[in-house]
Amino acid sequence: MRALTTGTPTPVTCNRCGRPLLSAASQARGYGRTCLTKERAATRTHDLSHYSDRVAAGAEELLETPNAIRRLSGSRFVVVGRNGDLYRTTPRGCTCPAGRRGKHVCYHRVAAAVLATSLGMPHPAPHPQKPRTFQIPARPVDLAA
Repeated sequence: MRALTTGTPTPVTCNRCGRPLLSAASQARGYGRTCLTKERAATRTHDLSHYSDRVAAGAEELLETPNAIRRLSGSRFVVVGRNGDLYRTTPRGCTCPAGRRGKHVCYHRVAAAVLATSLGMPHPAPHPQKPRTFQIPARPVDLAA
């Protein structure tokens, strides 16, 4: 079966703003000149100290690798994992195995949070948790004994 083509190449778009990239250097990076500057500034200013060294290093590597993270819409991204798997990621969750377990914050989520912050999106607040209350049945207590 032969693929149908229109004869026009698919434009490469910026990972940050979505505009078409015209220069070969920008296409290789995945960012235009201005967006690359803003992205690097956001990576430097985002506090990664409360994450483990492995998670912080993974997020930095992901943000520096061309075309490793693509914005879908809003703060939703598609991220390429270390094994080449694709994961849907937001600053609040990820479809990677670690993200599905929910025990730890994966580096995909950290990279999505940095990129969302660089796009001017507020960092999402954690989901409010309901306070835990326990019902203990009252028992009569004999104080005379």
